[in-house]
Amino acid sequence: MFGFFRKKERPSTAEAWFESAKQRHWSIHNAPFSDARMPQYVQTLLTVIGELEEAIKLKPDYGDAWFYKACVHWVMADHDKALSCCEDVVRLDPTHATALLCIGNSKWERGDIKGALSFYHRAVTSDPNDAAAWYQLSAALDASGEAGEADKAMERALELSTDETEIMEESPWLRPWKD
Repeated sequence: MFGFFRKKERPSTAEAWFESAKQRHWSIHNAPFSDARMPQYVQTLLTVIGELEEAIKLKPDYGDAWFYKACVHWVMADHDKALSCCEDVVRLDPTHATALLCIGNSKWERGDIKGALSFYHRAVTSDPNDAAAWYQLSAALDASGEAGEADKAMERALELSTDETEIMEESPWLRPWKD
């Protein structure tokens, strides 16, 4: 009868911490947003990060937890921490296309087009069907003066997706200065 007074049991595995973090994140992700709820939203995101850190503590090579942590930091506009987590993901899995894309975007934001190109090339090599990676590669190639190669990359991006808008909406890692 008074079971609701019992404390919730702490997860004992990295996977359980990860699932708890995902469920908590999705509970606020799908809730209606308002300025009045902002403190609760931020607190929940911090709790999610804490749960992901518990998962990583138990299993340091848990790439999914590192990547999810990067996503939450990105949502919180803490791009340096998101980048650091993505670098950890790539250290664990050098072919993680979305983490490579994120690192490329970070290089792009900092004006390092050559560095961005390197990571975008790695992303499309790792996942040749990632429209967002091809789109970003196209933008970086264009910015570096390689118009012909940029056109080829954009053609590939559009082959994989119906239009540019869909590509840009698909990925949380697309460049922050979407135009």
